[in-house]
Amino acid sequence: MELDARARPSWNGGDKFLVNITDGGHELVCDLKNHNCACRKWQLTGIPCFHACSCIFFQKQNPLDYMHECHKKEWYLRVYIHLLEPINGKEFWEETRATPIAPPKQRVAPGRPKKNRDKRTDVVQARKSDPTMLKRSGTSLRCTWCKEWGHNTRTCPSKKAHEQQISVGPSNPSVGPSNPSAATKTNPPASSNASANSTAPSKTTTSHGGIIRPFKPPAAISRQNPLDVEPIPGQKFTSHKNLEAAKTKMQKNMGKKN
Repeated sequence: MELDARARPSWNGGDKFLVNITDGGHELVCDLKNHNCACRKWQLTGIPCFHACSCIFFQKQNPLDYMHECHKKEWYLRVYIHLLEPINGKEFWEETRATPIAPPKQRVAPGRPKKNRDKRTDVVQARKSDPTMLKRSGTSLRCTWCKEWGHNTRTCPSKKAHEQQISVGPSNPSVGPSNPSAATKTNPPASSNASANSTAPSKTTTSHGGIIRPFKPPAAISRQNPLDVEPIPGQKFTSHKNLEAAKTKMQKNMGKKN
């Protein structure tokens, strides 16, 4: 009806109208007697277009009266009024000498072939503890810490007990070390001066795995120059000339040894 408001029909006194369109200034001829319009929508669909509807409303008539009979209920019932005749089975079909019809050739579609699995029928099983995670059905876990089945390293009870034992420390007699090699190691003897022991740093350290190892001081940094290059007086660096002379001297010494 909104499109009908843009159409301005002009009657010629008979069955034809000149329809002016306000948007764009188009002019179309519509014939109500022959059921056709210049836009050809009425001829293709059998339903009056908005140009024809404007002309029908101009004559104060109903557009349903100008629709084709195929859109009516009587025509639909007329199509299916006949009976479906039964036919014999395949065994009683008449044999002919004509070449049998072969099925169409199957073409391989371009691209990667799709899987036969239809994921739309899959039932997603979520965990009770965490609905956002899928349930592990048909799989078995093995811990890399204790080599036992049924759990992983994150939930291993042996690993948790071992970490708790390390946090408590080996000095607690109620909790013994799980590693027998660590149990044989003893702490260094205590000094007679109690105050010195309280302020002195610990002489033992533990690695990430919990194995107790003796403390090793860092190696002393050798400040000797391996090339025996003399630096520039008053500076901490040398010149390129001194480096070349030291290199030549080293090559001569190596030649004498060989």
